[in-house]
Order: sequence, then structure tokens, then C-alpha cells
Amino acid sequence: MQALSPSPDAYSTNLSVLETAHSIFGRWRSEMRSNELYTVINFVLSRFVEPFLQVLRYTAGLLLDNPLPPKQTVETISQAMVVMLNLFYDLACQDLPPALEDNHNEFFGPEKGMFVRFLAWEPQELQTDADEPLPSVPSQIKTSIFELAELYTHRYPELLTSSNSVQAFVTALWELLGNGRRSGVAYDGLVSQSLRFLSAAIRSGNY
Repeated sequence: MQALSPSPDAYSTNLSVLETAHSIFGRWRSEMRSNELYTVINFVLSRFVEPFLQVLRYTAGLLLDNPLPPKQTVETISQAMVVMLNLFYDLACQDLPPALEDNHNEFFGPEKGMFVRFLAWEPQELQTDADEPLPSVPSQIKTSIFELAELYTHRYPELLTSSNSVQAFVTALWELLGNGRRSGVAYDGLVSQSLRFLSAAIRSGNY
């Protein structure tokens, strides 16, 4: 597989690499635990997780901390972020890799965590008609983040209860959906996934 590259000019290639990786790793979500599966996952982690996290951090910086690139470029970069969030789920769905656990607050931190910041990310350049069936890329990013939050609530609750992460996600959810916001068909996936996360948090009895 061709290497990932943290460079603004590499995102067409990065997106192809990431989509190929997700097509392979996404199968782990439905597989039964076995020694053979964990052998494969550990082999992948030893070679993929560090360059993946490097590009994930670089991409988040481009989108959150800098003036946005031209529209066509930012669309490709933000679409890469959608796929990387799917890959983050793939890598965490069976067991939590040390590289993700050790950097938990970087992603789930309640104030400056990457995911909470993306829940408030609303670039005007990427907004689409609420009545269109295809959600905007920012909505896809938010949906994937709430999917990760639901996964962690079920599988790794001790990490979330050690901070105010869930409270921050619930606050962000209310800001997104309260008072009938996001009522168009384009937001159906985001609304459904947000409520699944909220339901999981309530059922856990920890909050």
C-alpha cells in the first residue's frame, strides 16, 4: 500500500490509500474475536497506526487551526477526515490500540479535544441544502464522531468517565440539535446517530 503523506498536495493520493484501508479494516467490525484476527490487527497496527495518526493530526490542523484552503482542496481534505474517522473506529472496534488509549485526551478531551472541536466546526464553504439527501461533509464528520462516542461508551467507558468527555459531547449535541435545529433530510443520519449515542450514555448508568 502506498504511504500516507502529511502534505497539502498529497490528499488525492491519501484519500485513495485511506479508502482502500477502510475497505479492508472495516471488516473487523463484524468479525468474531480470534487469535488469527488479533494477529492480523497487531500486524496492521505495527505498520499503519503511526503514519495514520500523523496524517490525522495534520489534517485536523489544516481544517481547525488554519485558514481553509480553496474550496476544491478543502473538500478533498475534509473527505479524507471522514474516512480517517471511519478508520479510527475500525482500529478501535475490537480492542483499543495503545497509541489511541495513550492519546485519549487529544481526541476526546472535553475542551480542546479534536472531536469536540469538530462538533462545532461549520465552515460556510462546505454547507449544503438541508433538503438534499446527501449530508454535507461537516455533518458526516459529526456523525462519525458520535458513532465513535457510542463505541467508547459501550466498550471503553472507563476512559470517558475519567473526564468530562460525555458531558461535553451531550452539550455539543444540544447545540447541534436543540430547538429543532438540523431538521432537514440531510441531517437524518446525524440526528439518528446523535440520539443513539445519547441513549447509550443514559443506559450506561454512569451519567
